[in-house]
Amino acid sequence: AKRSIVLSVYIFDCDEVGLKFIDALVAAHHRGVVVRVLLDEIGSGKRTKPADRLMAAAGISTARFIPQNLKFFPLINLRNHRKIMVVDGRIGHI
Repeated sequence: AKRSIVLSVYIFDCDEVGLKFIDALVAAHHRGVVVRVLLDEIGSGKRTKPADRLMAAAGISTARFIPQNLKFFPLINLRNHRKIMVVDGRIGHI
């Protein structure tokens, strides 16, 4: 990546694989790449709060898809199960 990375995932654990992703995203951010991460609140849940904190500490923007603190129960079926990463606005991994 030279300009941007956007990542949207349903489940993002702070495990061995998740930490490798975080390391790569942080390295890209330090190179000047704009990195944005969207995590599904139900799929990723509270177990990724450490991942959120690691990315935020590095200056990476993260957000939650329909955060459960909003209590929009009728929207529960709008979960985002997709796994999408777009690099530099032209290379997509799905």
